[in-house]
Amino acid sequence: MELALQIVRMQDKKSIGTEHLLWGLIRLAETDKTALSELFQRYGIDLEALNKQLAETI
Repeated sequence: MELALQIVRMQDKKSIGTEHLLWGLIRLAETDKTALSELFQRYGIDLEALNKQLAETI
């Protein structure tokens, strides 16, 4: 949640959306190699591509 809130503040938004939560999860998986990053890998999710798509969308 904290990472999502940081993204919202950087964008000067008023609320946290699902896209912000997802972006926060991606940031967490990239910076802290935890079970979360393993989960993304297990399902074949390309974090770099997803991060790029979110950056274009938000």
